[in-house]
Amino acid sequence: MGSKDKEARKKMEEQRAIAEKRKVIDTTKRALKCLKAAKADLDSARRWGILDVIGGMYVISGIKLIKMEAAKKHIHEAMTELQKLRNENDHTDYANKNYSRLGLLGIGFDFGFDGVGPDVYAQFRIEGLRARVIEAIKRVETILQEIGEAELLDRYATLYGEARRLRLERSWARRREKGRDESVEREKAALLARMRDEYAV
Repeated sequence: MGSKDKEARKKMEEQRAIAEKRKVIDTTKRALKCLKAAKADLDSARRWGILDVIGGMYVISGIKLIKMEAAKKHIHEAMTELQKLRNENDHTDYANKNYSRLGLLGIGFDFGFDGVGPDVYAQFRIEGLRARVIEAIKRVETILQEIGEAELLDRYATLYGEARRLRLERSWARRREKGRDESVEREKAALLARMRDEYAV
């Protein structure tokens, strides 16, 4: 295989890797949007549920159930998006790695809102599911942040070398251990802006 063929193959592999990462990021962002919509529905159901417990009428119960069903729909949509990552895992190592973390979010989600029973019991169900959705949101946001940071560091290594990348990673790790997360985020934003200005990345 000639040098030109090797370069062309390397470029194709790089482009495929970028496309895989973008697919994972886009899919995960859609799932996050659905989870946040579910939380908003559960927040509303929670408020209506409190009124229902202290003496609500059929109208209040009806609104609460509508919000609960909307939350169920949005959670199902989030899980559908995450399922797309698992469907890709036979072909995409990057997707497989991240689904192994994201795919577990569906375990324990209880969609059984039909005939929930007494108002107090229904309220406990809402609170429990809301807590799980909040935890899922945190996990997805953390993973998206890690993916974005890894992508930034890969670009940095390409431009400045692997040694400088390792020094930067160690610097960020030390600052995070000291609770200086904000300074890391500021440096990441400044670094990305500089790279865009200098190299149009």
